[in-house]
Amino acid sequence: MKLFLLVLYGFILFNPFINADVWTNLSEYQLGKGGDATVVTEIDKIIITTNPSEMGSVEDKLISVLESSNSTLDGKKQSLRFLDRIGTERSITVVANLLGEKDLALLARRLLESRKDSLVAFEALLAELPRVEDSLKVGIIATLAEHGNVSAVPHITPYIKSDNSILALSACNAIGRLGGALAYTHPIEDAVVGTISREDKIRAILDTTESIGSGYLKYYLENGANCSLQIQAFVKLHALDEYQAEKSFKIAFAESSAYQRQALVRTAMELDTTYQREFVRTFSSLSISDKLTVLGAISELGLSEYEGDLISLLVDSKGETFNQIVYALASIGGEASFHALYHEFQEDDSNPAITYAITQLELPLVDEHLLKVVSGQSTSDIQERIAAITPLVLRNPDGSASVFSDLIDPSQIDVLRKAGFKAIEAAGDIENCKSLANLIVSNDVFKRQAQQSLKKAALRINKGDDLWQSTFEPILKSSSTTLEQKESLMVIIDGIPTGGSLNYLKEQIMLPTSPLRSLAIRMLGRWPKYTAGEVWIELVLDESSTVDDQRAALKGLTRILTRDEIERNANRRLELAARAIKTAPNTSYKIKILECFKDSDEYTRRRMKVHFLPLLDNSELSSIVKSLMVSE
Repeated sequence: MKLFLLVLYGFILFNPFINADVWTNLSEYQLGKGGDATVVTEIDKIIITTNPSEMGSVEDKLISVLESSNSTLDGKKQSLRFLDRIGTERSITVVANLLGEKDLALLARRLLESRKDSLVAFEALLAELPRVEDSLKVGIIATLAEHGNVSAVPHITPYIKSDNSILALSACNAIGRLGGALAYTHPIEDAVVGTISREDKIRAILDTTESIGSGYLKYYLENGANCSLQIQAFVKLHALDEYQAEKSFKIAFAESSAYQRQALVRTAMELDTTYQREFVRTFSSLSISDKLTVLGAISELGLSEYEGDLISLLVDSKGETFNQIVYALASIGGEASFHALYHEFQEDDSNPAITYAITQLELPLVDEHLLKVVSGQSTSDIQERIAAITPLVLRNPDGSASVFSDLIDPSQIDVLRKAGFKAIEAAGDIENCKSLANLIVSNDVFKRQAQQSLKKAALRINKGDDLWQSTFEPILKSSSTTLEQKESLMVIIDGIPTGGSLNYLKEQIMLPTSPLRSLAIRMLGRWPKYTAGEVWIELVLDESSTVDDQRAALKGLTRILTRDEIERNANRRLELAARAIKTAPNTSYKIKILECFKDSDEYTRRRMKVHFLPLLDNSELSSIVKSLMVSE
């Protein structure tokens, strides 16, 4: 038992150092990558088993990941989550520096928010507040309010004058939570919050639950110079005196700027149906900006009761107003809206607003109508059928695939077939891919178009294993398929870069007598994944490998090691390069592999010291390897 405890203690004490490479894996971590996900579990075990007195080394490793410019976004996010559990004040400065980065700000702020007793965290928040953009200031201000330290008030107060209404409102809310409104009426207010204007004091008071007279609210609604102040006064006055609020609203609306009117209109429509009906009734007399605001409110508030009114407005509307009515009907409309919109679509099928609206209506009627039109069941007009393909593709309901396959049938006229190919590229399924494959091997007049469409559809569907087993493998492995038919399908095999398709290429390549060997080598040279590297290495090692084979393998390997579109994982590339060099037929071959890394970044150069370490013992390569490991 004592021996077990000693072993366990040793593991706990030295665990962070034994697992040193796990931090490299964390810096390369990508959410959703199966192999990389284990790093989260590994670090979690390290945290659980590490002696508290040694936790500082773990924190330092996590800080290093955050500071490295080579770390992935997901690696930094995960590091912040770990630091939220174990971080001390030593990590606060680094975390605070991330408050200005949109993708990391939320996690950084959450960590600092949880350190409510930390003066260092509080001061870091204050320091970063003026440095970040407005959208991120809103979150920092909310976090300062959570800290509950009233000394934050003078730092927040300037933002209640902001032209950004969201930022101004968040500042008001924070000051109200911190007791700012009470501080404004306190005899020693200057000592607490500094010199603050009367309007700023009112703003904070409006944000509290204190009772305020209607006359006071009426004045600030009718005369408020700041939009957010007007809105707050309007909401409170409406709750206190609806009649007075309506009268003051009309005065404010008539005298306010376009920007203020938009905020007033939106608030009014949220508060009361009276305002909604009035704006719809007087819609034609409103300015363009006010019309758009009303339509936006109808859409976002889901006011379907005004569907009929909007349909009637379509006739005399044009330009942006017309488009916004269309968008609003897409949001709130029913069958009446569909009939109206489809009529407009028939008049002008080039307007993307109408097409979008038709795709957004959540009605079975829409799908039924489009399927009948495109299939020719409800019309024989070719142009109408082709026009309806676009909304059908965008909606892609059940039954679409069958219609698409019918469109590309050799019995159809050419213009319909071409439209069908494009539809399958955008929305086709595996059954459509089978139809395309059959056209290809039957040497259809549109064989080339079918090849292009099949490859595009396969890449979009992204179900390589299913497509290989259902569409490619049965044809390529059938004894009844001719060589020409196999070749016509193999030229697009890189559209399904899966294990089965790669193994098929490997079988043809490693069989010198295969009539498909030359084509297989060419297709492997276009493979979009780094897994092709293993086949190239096997080809070089094969006893029957020729000089041409070695040349093709070198070209394929250098492509994998240098092309941006192929997975850019430094460790995997270095590992592949090391294996390729180890099995290379000559020194020239090895040098060309090494030359792939001449423009490497700092992180890759550091990792070379691990993967290329054995090469330093090679007298022919050592000088080249050393030069690669050193930054210029």
